[in-house]
Amino acid sequence: MATFGFLSSLPPTKCGLATFSDALAGAMTTPVDTAIGVRVVDTSELDLPAAANSTVVATLVNGDPASVAAAATALNAADVAVIQHEYGIYGGSDGDELLDLMAQLHVPIIAVLHTVLDHPLPHQKQVLEAVMRRADVSVVMSQVGLDRVRDTYDADTSRVMIIPHGVAPLTGPRELTEDAPIVLTWGIIGPGKGIEWGIRAMARLSDMSARPTYRIVGGTHPKVLAHAGEAYRKSLIAAARRLGVENAVEFHGEYLDRDALSRHVRAASVVLLPYDSTSQVTSGVLAEAVAGGIPVD
Repeated sequence: MATFGFLSSLPPTKCGLATFSDALAGAMTTPVDTAIGVRVVDTSELDLPAAANSTVVATLVNGDPASVAAAATALNAADVAVIQHEYGIYGGSDGDELLDLMAQLHVPIIAVLHTVLDHPLPHQKQVLEAVMRRADVSVVMSQVGLDRVRDTYDADTSRVMIIPHGVAPLTGPRELTEDAPIVLTWGIIGPGKGIEWGIRAMARLSDMSARPTYRIVGGTHPKVLAHAGEAYRKSLIAAARRLGVENAVEFHGEYLDRDALSRHVRAASVVLLPYDSTSQVTSGVLAEAVAGGIPVD
């Protein structure tokens, strides 16, 4: 019987990393194994109700040193600690509070690296290098991620391995519409997603006999919501109105469960990922679209 400890944002937090970690925990454990969740939160998330099927046994509260010891104790009770690393998840400068917790762990550590910057700031570089030194194994999800580790960071690449981003298969057949194609962007919404480029592109398709519908599906990232509210989404709505394509752009702002999201994906003719940044080395949306056989731009 194996026990796996997972350190990450976790449900009921609504973000891509929480969804990824919850799915990973379910895929790695069998009926005889045990998953221990240590949920990373900001103080604004402390009042979120616990998920009904939650395996969370401890909470790491950013900016609260007292919670570090409790989180470390919970992870040390597992056979292996699986740590999701992403900038913006952990407290401190560039998430360096994570290093204090890792220093207290006595079990093997697997660090999953979700962002490997090609031009990191000096402290960002130091933090990621420290994470890789303290982990027994680090995981990247693409060859680009491994190449960046090798070219940019001081790390022992013999302890860095590639495990491609997993996906759950689409449920049900494709459901394409006959009248007009649907261009779909889905995932957590926030600045840097480049959705404004998709809206501008729609404005240049006005001469088409069956202009596509641009469907934007996903809730605003909790951290963005806490600090800026729905300013980004409102700017997108205003842009669609200003460009005269408000009738061709749909906003579905709720955070959807797997089945509801699957219906949108099955109806899409093409998936659009207009990200501004080239620093992202993995994308769950991209992996799922490709696995579902949907064209991606």
